[in-house]
Amino acid sequence: MQKSNNEGWSISRLAREFGLDRATVRKRLEGIAAIGESAHGHKLYALRDAAPAIYRQPSTVSAESADFDPDLLPPSDRKAWYEAEFKKRQLQELDGELMRGEVHEREMAEVIKIVVAGLERLPDLLERDAGISGKAVIKCRDIIDDLRNAVYQELVSGTHEDDMEPI
Repeated sequence: MQKSNNEGWSISRLAREFGLDRATVRKRLEGIAAIGESAHGHKLYALRDAAPAIYRQPSTVSAESADFDPDLLPPSDRKAWYEAEFKKRQLQELDGELMRGEVHEREMAEVIKIVVAGLERLPDLLERDAGISGKAVIKCRDIIDDLRNAVYQELVSGTHEDDMEPI
């Protein structure tokens, strides 16, 4: 079915031809000037103006953009985006590429406990096995205490390694 460029297309006809809901077509035609009215008083649009507006995607920012906000998407697209992200994270977790925050915290706590326990034994081991002096043992304990406190402050305050001063 062909129409000449001079004849206007109603929202119903555009919806039928493009296989879309009339409400979707109406929404996408917002801001497009009608070229006239039908005998029944319905707005008519030029196909050359209507087609690009109908095919235009509502989102102006791509998901890869730093400014992307899925909450600005239309509801159906937003739902699809969040469902896809949920499935993506589930797959990443199954593949071992991603872990839950509480699992990460628990594992980091275990690593820190092991390191701290080893550091606590270090001065005694150095004194016994390497024969360092009592003064050196005390200095070693002081350094370990400073390191332990720095790690604690890092964890509590959330500062980054770059912000910490070397010991």
